[in-house]
Amino acid sequence: MPGTNLIRWMILFTFLFSTLHYSSAQKVSDLMEVTLSSEVDEIKRGDSAWLLFQFKLAPRWHAYWKTAGQTGFPTSIDWTLPEGVEVGEVQFPAPTLYEFKELVSYVHKNTFFLLTRLQVNAEASFPGYKISLSAQLSTLLCDEGNCIPFDQELKLSIPVSNQTTQSVLLKEKVALALSELPQAMPEDIQLSAVMKQDAIVLSLAKAPLTDLDLSGFYFYPEGDFVTHGEKQKFKQDQGGRISVQLSKNSFSEGFSPTLKGLLAHPQFPGGWNIDLSVDQVSYGMAQENVKISK
Repeated sequence: MPGTNLIRWMILFTFLFSTLHYSSAQKVSDLMEVTLSSEVDEIKRGDSAWLLFQFKLAPRWHAYWKTAGQTGFPTSIDWTLPEGVEVGEVQFPAPTLYEFKELVSYVHKNTFFLLTRLQVNAEASFPGYKISLSAQLSTLLCDEGNCIPFDQELKLSIPVSNQTTQSVLLKEKVALALSELPQAMPEDIQLSAVMKQDAIVLSLAKAPLTDLDLSGFYFYPEGDFVTHGEKQKFKQDQGGRISVQLSKNSFSEGFSPTLKGLLAHPQFPGGWNIDLSVDQVSYGMAQENVKISK
């Protein structure tokens, strides 16, 4: 019920901000170290390259995924770029499910990487033959007793040359970061989403999936259209199709035509990206015979 949800979120708001303070015994710089680097030592106009964020967190502390879940704040990056340079969407590895006081969050711990693709316009000109950019990083660092805002501006300068030269030092780190990213859903998997009233049913089917432990699945939804923290129960029908029912967040207005997130399982390294249009929508009384498309 909306009233129950409102009370629940008010309690959550009070709990979160009551812990939002700095520990007198610890500085935020002691809890996390972040660096920004490029996979190239120099770049040619018209070429592209990976930019790499490396995070090193202190033991027992965590930062948040691009969607935080029921508590915390998403990790975000705001760019200041010169004319003629673009960066793609920041790519995150799969998060870890973190539960505290019956609240669920999506977090990162220890050492992890974020990646984004930098593209240089072939006709651009740069003062001093250098691309100078900055990234404003914001997140929240938490342990079981404290939450501390973390904001840091990271700057990077890449020389512009007649050829692009790969960095020997960054090659292995970038390869590792790429290997940890979620993968695109295999083309031979049948995937669909159907909305009935306030429930979203995500389903998929492929022969090899029939042997997987269903309890190992978890869907991390992006944004707040789907309710966070629900117990997800994946089921399998006689035809081998696997499905999970999710609930629409009661605070979300209207209907989202897309469903985005990450489907994780111990046997899928990095997980699978989910980004699809909802096939069918049913308002009012739910239909019993909703067909699932391929």
